[in-house]
Amino acid sequence: MAASPEPRGTAPASRWATVAAVLLALQGFTTIFYAGFIPPPVSDAGVTVPFLGHLPFVWIVLGGIAIAAAVGVMRRRTWGRYLGTAVELLSFATAVMAAPSLPGAALALVFPAIVLFALWRRWPSPGSA
Repeated sequence: MAASPEPRGTAPASRWATVAAVLLALQGFTTIFYAGFIPPPVSDAGVTVPFLGHLPFVWIVLGGIAIAAAVGVMRRRTWGRYLGTAVELLSFATAVMAAPSLPGAALALVFPAIVLFALWRRWPSPGSA
């Protein structure tokens, strides 16, 4: 006898939310870690860290917001979903701005596109765990 399929909207949606949270956290940590190499979009004001060099505040704040959104998405909070969406839209803009070439920009947009897909098309329904 074949196993019965899972009810729609439970496990797959939950996995997508977990994938989105992991990618947001990874994006936040790498943005902070590599902030010294990314050109600042607005101001070069920042802090100098011994092993990482000069880190502009813009990238530190964006990385911190991405980590906060990852926590909200992991806990399946609506504010995490909205914050994650805002972070990924900013990520689209900065990826296009900071990419050295058009193929590089297209490649940089893959992870934000996956996260946006997970947040808006595969978000768990309120009744699922």
